[in-house]
Amino acid sequence: MAGLGPPAAGDPARIGPYRLVGRLGQGGWGTVHGALDDAGRRVAVEVLDPRAAADPAVREAFAHRAEALRGAGTVCAPHVLDADAAAEAPWIATAHAPGPDLGAYLRAHGPLDEDALLAFAAGTAEALARMHAAGAVHGDLRPSRVLLTPSGPRLSGTGAPRPGADAAADVAAWGALVAAASTGRAPYGPDGAPDLAGVPGSLEPMLQAAMDPRPPARPDAESIYRGLVDYAVDQDIRAVPTAELSGTLREVLAVLWAGPGRAVSAQPEEDWGAEGAEEAAATEPTTAPAEPAAMGHVPGTRLAAVVAAAVIGTTGAGVGGLYAARTVTGGSPAPAPSPSPSPTPELGGAEEVVDGIVALFEETDSYRVVEEVDEGGAEPLRQERVFRADPDVFLSISGGGPTERVETVWLPDLQAADRRRFSPGAPPGSAARYTRLPAQSVGSQEFTREAGAAPFDDLAESMEVVERTQERVDGRDTTRFSGTFTFTPSPPGTEAEHGFTLWVDAEGRPVRLEHGEDVREPDHTLEYSGFDGELDTWLCGAVSGVPQVDEAALVGTSEEVSCASARAAAEAYLAMPDAEKSGTGSVAEDVEGWYCTMAPTAAEAGSCSLDHPQQSQRVDFIRLD
Repeated sequence: MAGLGPPAAGDPARIGPYRLVGRLGQGGWGTVHGALDDAGRRVAVEVLDPRAAADPAVREAFAHRAEALRGAGTVCAPHVLDADAAAEAPWIATAHAPGPDLGAYLRAHGPLDEDALLAFAAGTAEALARMHAAGAVHGDLRPSRVLLTPSGPRLSGTGAPRPGADAAADVAAWGALVAAASTGRAPYGPDGAPDLAGVPGSLEPMLQAAMDPRPPARPDAESIYRGLVDYAVDQDIRAVPTAELSGTLREVLAVLWAGPGRAVSAQPEEDWGAEGAEEAAATEPTTAPAEPAAMGHVPGTRLAAVVAAAVIGTTGAGVGGLYAARTVTGGSPAPAPSPSPSPTPELGGAEEVVDGIVALFEETDSYRVVEEVDEGGAEPLRQERVFRADPDVFLSISGGGPTERVETVWLPDLQAADRRRFSPGAPPGSAARYTRLPAQSVGSQEFTREAGAAPFDDLAESMEVVERTQERVDGRDTTRFSGTFTFTPSPPGTEAEHGFTLWVDAEGRPVRLEHGEDVREPDHTLEYSGFDGELDTWLCGAVSGVPQVDEAALVGTSEEVSCASARAAAEAYLAMPDAEKSGTGSVAEDVEGWYCTMAPTAAEAGSCSLDHPQQSQRVDFIRLD
């Protein structure tokens, strides 16, 4: 990881054999420290969050991740040097990878050129293939999780897979990542379909296959990796085991990664407080061979063959693989690249930033807020607030785990609410259905944009900022403001003086807010995401043409349900002529792996599910009539 900041009060001087010199930010498991080994080499040490360390299941997952990565033998995945999962504060040490993350690089330099893109695609595919072979999934692949080093791309940190993450989800995320690296823009269009305009014609079929909305139809990471290396080099690798392709991949990176490598190497080196400190040694040598294999002039037929084999192997002999082969072999020229993104302007002062956040909540098309409040019980109280416009729909999710889980949808235009409840321990989704309630039965004041902005209204009125620093959070560059303010609880109660820490991204949007009477142990933690249409979970927008009700809002049953995929399936189902459907009412229709059924109630018109007949992973059609 990059961006070494100062150590925080209370940080230990050493963890295991490593001397801590500062903080690199927050990883998926906890705090990531910059450290030096006894030889002065730079190391990233990720320490499991204390709350997570108290959970035996999390400790076991942490230990499994360390062992899996240690044995992966990879070029572009994190290089695990040491770990102690049995320590009071479990930790994993990885070789420090110097360089910006993909998002920062794209903002500074624009999209990767075709050679560098091929190297990037091959390197990141190798990392996933080797992780999957070792029994681990990444589960959180995005631009902020990939560092561009002088020698090639490197997945950062050790990853902490989200619930439901699997190898197929990693492959879809890889496709989106490579598309973003190619074009410099979001990989999905407004309709939720992959937006691959501007991607080189040689890679487009591979990305189409990887981003297929049907997980079983996606090729595996090993097939992708082998196909990309086979395409890049002028030699036959069919008999070479995947585990022995590391040297060939380094040849590819040595030749095709020259542009990003020079740009990254030109950046000034950070001072880690050790003379001659260098990147910690990887598990394999990184020097390039004297005579790399010929690259960049090979016909696309071999790549097409591998794509076709991978797709046909998972879906049967269908049009997917044949289409990929025809498209690549045809050699159609790649469309002109999109313009590079404009540089992000510098943030103003804290007051300007907070005022901007308040305005953001007033204007944004969507947002998601996850709040946890520690009241001293066994588990913190948790509540999510989600919003999407056109038409306005609010969702509140409270409880869960050992307590009753309640989900409430508020429809301002109808002045009505739909609610469903889950008994303690029940998984999200389950078979629970919504019941429509009269407006007076819910506190509609919490279902407003103003409720989402409430903490920032308090900050705007009373904050006193004492510190402003730059810090890495989840692989992103953020600005951190710390100070005090007067907190007004909701519902209104006694005001209290709280310490606060606010992290905002490069555009000034909130990432995380912590506050409490003791700033060292805040009892309120809020995480923010999904602004300006970037929401891809829970609230998936409205669809029309719904039988008997015309318009309905799509609401997911868990955060693992992708809005892009669910909406595409729902719209495909609704667009089908009745003559092509096998029935109506309770009969389910198979639409690209989704099973849709129309069975109207007072609150719902039907649903589409991925795991029929269990239906725990689904979107419900909430009536808007």
